Amino acid sequence: MFDGQKGGKEERPPDSLAVLYASAGETADSIIERIAQAHSGRQEIGVVTADHAEMTAVESFGAFGFSPDWLQNELQAADDEIEEAILRERKKKLT
Repeated sequence: MFDGQKGGKEERPPDSLAVLYASAGETADSIIERIAQAHSGRQEIGVVTADHAEMTAVESFGAFGFSPDWLQNELQAADDEIEEAILRERKKKLT
């Protein structure tokens, strides 16, 4: 979710990551909080933010709050895992 001038939503397949932009006059935080509240108890929602107040707000609605450092570490671990899998497959083909 980003603060934006025009607003709008990217199309996406179900159960995937959505990139949203807040319309003029709205903040990304207010929309994130509204989404977390709307899905409270129905779906798991994860919010990555460095804003402690925003994390507390979304967690009060039952969403999971994560730090940007956590996300970076998760992405690096996934990248490392993929790289190792590729190397294993290459090694199999060479033997």
